[in-house]
Amino acid sequence: MSSVRRGTSRTISSQREVATPEFISVIAGAVIVMLGFGLVQPIISDFAKRFPGVGNVEVAYIVIGFAAFRLAGNVFVGKALAKLGERRTTVLGAIIVGASSLACAFAPSYLLLLISRVLGGVGSALYFGGLLSFMLATTPAEQRGRASSLFQGAVSAGLLVGPAIGGLLGGTVGMVVPFVAYGVMCFIGALWSHRTMRAQVDEHGPAADRSGGMATLRVLLRDRTYRVSLAVGFIGFAVTIGGITILMPPLWQDTLQQSGSTVGIPFSLSVAASLLVVFHAGTVVDRIGRRGPMVLSAFALAGGVAVLGLATHVWMALAAMFVIGVSSGYSRPAAVSIIGDVASEEQRPAAVGGFRVAQDLGALIGPAIVGVVSDAISLRAAFLTLAAMAGAVALWSIWMRETAPQLVGSVPDVEDPGLPPIIEPAG
Repeated sequence: MSSVRRGTSRTISSQREVATPEFISVIAGAVIVMLGFGLVQPIISDFAKRFPGVGNVEVAYIVIGFAAFRLAGNVFVGKALAKLGERRTTVLGAIIVGASSLACAFAPSYLLLLISRVLGGVGSALYFGGLLSFMLATTPAEQRGRASSLFQGAVSAGLLVGPAIGGLLGGTVGMVVPFVAYGVMCFIGALWSHRTMRAQVDEHGPAADRSGGMATLRVLLRDRTYRVSLAVGFIGFAVTIGGITILMPPLWQDTLQQSGSTVGIPFSLSVAASLLVVFHAGTVVDRIGRRGPMVLSAFALAGGVAVLGLATHVWMALAAMFVIGVSSGYSRPAAVSIIGDVASEEQRPAAVGGFRVAQDLGALIGPAIVGVVSDAISLRAAFLTLAAMAGAVALWSIWMRETAPQLVGSVPDVEDPGLPPIIEPAG
């Protein structure tokens, strides 16, 4: 028991080392905006169906449109970071999302609701792209894992708490209230970012030699390890944001014969599992390197999805969702840390933009693949298709190199094609 306490104490202590004023500004901004996003998540469907002729298809247009416009926004995040800097990009994104949410609250028709909501996707891309780049700019290399884990924990906490509050507000006060609250919280986030990120703009602001263009991204894509990090980001969103969101409700209700009112349980369990391990994951990623946690979590994700597809009992489905949550908790800090390791200051806007594009592509392509496969073959086949995709990424991740500068001494901006595929940490 004492060893457990010592281990927990060391983890907490190591997280406190990262808690600089600059980093606290990133965490606070992420919590504010993600809590607001969670407020509207459970009521968007009922809110849209207030308008005549709106059904599930029209609601799907809103969800897909938001994701598509966020993807489009991420394509330009690198350019925005290079031209505007992290602070201005973050503030602009928060203002766009806030205005979008307020416009949704008072939209007089479904069409204006759709337009208002999907435009918010552009703001979301700018906001989180700016925050992520700022975090990488202001965090020492040896602390990137812990910083990434705290950032992911803040995002997950907002997603975990927000829906419960939003559902309560929507059901008791009115469905307009969560959208108004979200808009106000975004404007608070914009003001917070404007004030707290100011000191770092002079040091990490836009410079003439910073690039977020395709030429820089093509250079980064020559690095196998950067490509692996993009693949991990892609499959993570394809599974957790895309595929499972579509497949879990029919599995839970039709296959496992559970009530529709309890379908949120496996999702909440997965998020809770990610939160349970994410802070430890950051410490592990900084101490033993990025490669080990990345490879193991990639295989765990593939295994969890496969078990989910073969589940015949509730406990199997819940266990699989727990594993998927743990996998997410370990993979994301490793992937984000790699982005910071392989990209120089000049390349970071393009590196962050490329990573965000990969994630959103997963969120769009995942639902499309599982929808086609589940309709054409079966629900189980759709899960196993996702598992096969995750397994392919896991196998590819074996060939990545270690990038943690504190372990390898120094890391070249672009992987030398002549180097062996795996570089073990020095010492």
